[in-house]
Amino acid sequence: MLIVRPVIIAPDSAHWSRWIDAALRPTHRDHESAVTLYDRLIAAGRIPLLTFHHLEELLAIDDGDWAMRRIAFIQSLPLVGFVRCPDNGVQTGTIVDMLAAEVAAALAGADSMAEVRKAARGRLVRTGTGTDVIGTEMWVWSVVREECLRRNRSSRSIAAVRRMGLFDDRRTVGEIVKGSIRQPSERRSRLVRMSDEVTDHVRTRGDVRIEDPAGVANWFMSELGDVDLPPGIDVRGLLEWALTEQGLDREEIRDDAILADLNRLAIYRTRLKIIADYLEVPYVQLKEIDPGILPSLSIHQGLERYGQDRQRRPGSDLTDECLAALAPYVDELFVDRRTREDFRRLRQADKSLFDRIGMVRSAAQLDELLG
Repeated sequence: MLIVRPVIIAPDSAHWSRWIDAALRPTHRDHESAVTLYDRLIAAGRIPLLTFHHLEELLAIDDGDWAMRRIAFIQSLPLVGFVRCPDNGVQTGTIVDMLAAEVAAALAGADSMAEVRKAARGRLVRTGTGTDVIGTEMWVWSVVREECLRRNRSSRSIAAVRRMGLFDDRRTVGEIVKGSIRQPSERRSRLVRMSDEVTDHVRTRGDVRIEDPAGVANWFMSELGDVDLPPGIDVRGLLEWALTEQGLDREEIRDDAILADLNRLAIYRTRLKIIADYLEVPYVQLKEIDPGILPSLSIHQGLERYGQDRQRRPGSDLTDECLAALAPYVDELFVDRRTREDFRRLRQADKSLFDRIGMVRSAAQLDELLG
């Protein structure tokens, strides 16, 4: 069937799982709708897009046989959208591919967000058969499923602790360096108190599936406690040591710099090192790229800054944030109601950004994917 001006839509992971499960289960209440949904989408010129982030959630279930039936369903689809950059993989990509496409566009001369978006989409978004997207070998996905299960459990811990606010990062470097380094005994006492704070936070605000909040706290605190401070270091030296380890230059750690901004820049530089390896380009060439022209990064940081302070932070938040980065590259992005509200708040705060993304929608029913 000839598709004229196709529309690329990105269903949420929940839509993919509900669609596949309903299609495979004759007794499911949405079975009739699900078995015809694909043909109706294609007839309407709408191509569903799948990323590895979707696949992770489709595979991270207890029933291994059912997970493989989900994979077989995807392999059977004649036409699917996917992301991949550079085009040398054998499966659909991740948020790393999105950022890689943007960085490659910037290296090729794109110097504004609009230009980066246009060039990156041409490098990133592709269509093909289900087997083009995920290959033909079922045993591969059986192995991958074990890693997906591990990552799914790990994501609950990460989501629970990553925005705790144990340190006031709204202060400037000049304000912070007026303090002093605690003595070893004081540091140990503070770490004990912090462990209790982390345990309470995970219990009250983390993923409800976390069975051992104290265990998550112990993991988090071990990451902090294992840091050996250089002898005789002062606060400024500590800041410079920690941030330069993450890719910042010492001259960037100015007295008027806000710690939160430096942390964001450090995270960006860490990601750039990954992208440099991914694209096989020297890191120094990427370092001068203005992060403000990279659409996926702007979406991520905007949602982080303006999104809701949720009472609970489930592990699925990490996947939702990765999928949100698709907004500049698909015609319609389907999200849950919480993420849609986050996007609404971002629109109010930065209207210009929304000129460069597709439509962001929610869909309670599968048929709503038809537009």
